[in-house]
Amino acid sequence: MKTNRFIYFVLFAIAFVVASCQNDDPNALRKEFIEVYATPDCVEPLERTHLPVRGGEVTLYIKSNIQFDLEWQDGNIDEFGQVKPWAHVSPLQSIGDGLWKITVSADKLSEEAVYEKRSGVLMLKAPEIHAGRFFVVDQGLTARVASDFSWLTGSEKPNETISDVVYENWTNLQKNKGFKTTIIPGQEKAWVYAKAGYIKLGNSDGMGADLIAPHEAMMRYDSLLVVSFKAVVQNGPSTGDFYGDTEGVYGDGEQPEDPKPEPEPDPTPDDPTPSDPNNPGEGGTELIKPMSVAIAPAADEVDNNTLTIEVVGGGVIRDFITTGATSITFNDIPTYNRMHPDFPANMFDGGEYLVFIESTKANPITANTTVRFIAGSMSDTPAAKNSRIFLDDIYIYRVNAKFDEDFYQLNGGKSGKDQVLGGASNN
Repeated sequence: MKTNRFIYFVLFAIAFVVASCQNDDPNALRKEFIEVYATPDCVEPLERTHLPVRGGEVTLYIKSNIQFDLEWQDGNIDEFGQVKPWAHVSPLQSIGDGLWKITVSADKLSEEAVYEKRSGVLMLKAPEIHAGRFFVVDQGLTARVASDFSWLTGSEKPNETISDVVYENWTNLQKNKGFKTTIIPGQEKAWVYAKAGYIKLGNSDGMGADLIAPHEAMMRYDSLLVVSFKAVVQNGPSTGDFYGDTEGVYGDGEQPEDPKPEPEPDPTPDDPTPSDPNNPGEGGTELIKPMSVAIAPAADEVDNNTLTIEVVGGGVIRDFITTGATSITFNDIPTYNRMHPDFPANMFDGGEYLVFIESTKANPITANTTVRFIAGSMSDTPAAKNSRIFLDDIYIYRVNAKFDEDFYQLNGGKSGKDQVLGGASNN
């Protein structure tokens, strides 16, 4: 919301400057000017510019026949509530009569492989004569759909299920976020679950599931889209035993009845007394306590690592522009590392993906365009192997070919693992 308010300020400021650059005669143009160019020799001034999402700088040339002051504003607030500009602007450098040079630089847009645009304004002002120019600098892309699923609650760890909530039981507020799913014929519910800030597709009985992103009517104006998301596959059964916990497998938000405790067997002289864990058994072996650390799963415990992304309502996968295909399947969804000391906070590391969508004459992007994520089979016959996939940070961005970076080329000319800011960019 902060970004939106700042953009509104920019639009107001530009309107103000346009008005202030007129003299008393509404039919006459002012002789004073301040213009921004990409090179000293350019004839056409820039409307705006952008900085690379990986970080970098851009050099701008300012031509003017008046003296002016330079100021940068971007409305960025740090985690402590303090104003902290995200870009650095060098001092004005005079390089000729009526010609100045500046450099605008910034660090990498995000450490989380999120590309949501941030904007700032170069304010070139001559207040004594009510003249000026407001020049916008962007980094990132405009998000048509954006969700980090922070509005969902459920079990924090992927294998735990006791607090998970199946889609059918989501609140109206959660469903109104616009994400939808499909009930497989013959099933009573869709096997989509709310976790603690992320989503699980599929269940432990071999059933698949899909998740459909919200519609955004503004997409009808777009010709290129980028979908970014994070995905990992489940390893091991749905249970808390890997962490020394005791919860069971419920997966629909229902709480289990308290199980009746099994009677303890009578201790024998050669066995340790259950109520005394410090009593050694035969041969002086200490009683083994319940496991509380993660164990790497066997290969057959890792679920099917296939995820299909389908464009619905208009547009094709840019990789298949010649054939017009509308879906792409990835068979390399990684598993999370539950033995990592930062688990589960880092569970999506290395699972960042980008998918590119293009509008064509035969299949244009429309107001009904959306994206569908499919894990496993949507058949009513359970698969032999589970396909439980976890999703987070689903974004759909518009790409302005005139102003924005070509993310398709930055990603190696293909959809797949995120090579721009994701884990694949470090390989």
